[in-house]
Amino acid sequence: MTMSETLRASLARLPVTLRDIEAAAGVLAGFVKRTSFERSRTLSDITGASVWLKFENLQFTATLRSAGRSTGCQPCPLMNGGGV
Repeated sequence: MTMSETLRASLARLPVTLRDIEAAAGVLAGFVKRTSFERSRTLSDITGASVWLKFENLQFTATLRSAGRSTGCQPCPLMNGGGV
C-alpha cells in the first residue's frame, strides 16, 4: 500500500469529515476572531523542528464556549465534567 493509499484509508476512518469541519467553520464565522500563527524560536531550537504556535489567548474569553455550543460539541469525557 502506498503512502497516499494509507493516508486515504486513515482519513476514511475518522469520525469527522472535511464537510463537517467546513460546516462548523461556517457556523463559527461570526463568533471567532481569526488569529495568526507565530514561529517559536525557543521551541524550534529545543525540538530541532519548526514549531509554530496559534495564540488562542487572543480570543474573547467566552468565544470557545459559545463556539462549542454553536456546533453542538459534547464535553470531553476525559474531563469528568470539569472545565478547561
